Amino acid sequence: MVFSALTCVIYFQGLDPLLKVQYFHSLSALREQTDVLSLADLQSVVDHVASQTDQQSKLIGGLQAINEAVAAGDANGLLHQLRDPALGLGAALLDSGMILEADAALLLSLLRELRAERAAQDGTELWLDDVQVLQRTFRLIAYLENLISGKN
Repeated sequence: MVFSALTCVIYFQGLDPLLKVQYFHSLSALREQTDVLSLADLQSVVDHVASQTDQQSKLIGGLQAINEAVAAGDANGLLHQLRDPALGLGAALLDSGMILEADAALLLSLLRELRAERAAQDGTELWLDDVQVLQRTFRLIAYLENLISGKN
């Protein structure tokens, strides 16, 4: 009801009726901090929710692209998708040298196996947690390689 009233009286740029629940939670959190909300406060909530929704959409798109590359057996495409800034791990993994181009086949193989296990268990595809587990694994491998070679 409040949502309908606000959209009739005041125009908020970027207001999406499908995000009512997110607006409510953000407004509730802001309301705990102050008794009076200005129009600028309300617009900042709308902008914040839109930004979060955009980030989530990009993350989902990045994971979908990884799943597509894994399904297609495209190692180079997989490495390219891992560099997607929306995933938050590309630069740390690839640009630091923790995952090299030569590791692409191994990475693809590991993700294909994990994806097959996921599909057999519950019919889902790879999630961000799955990719992050591999990130930690490659960090550990790089650390161990440095220890062995004496680079510590």
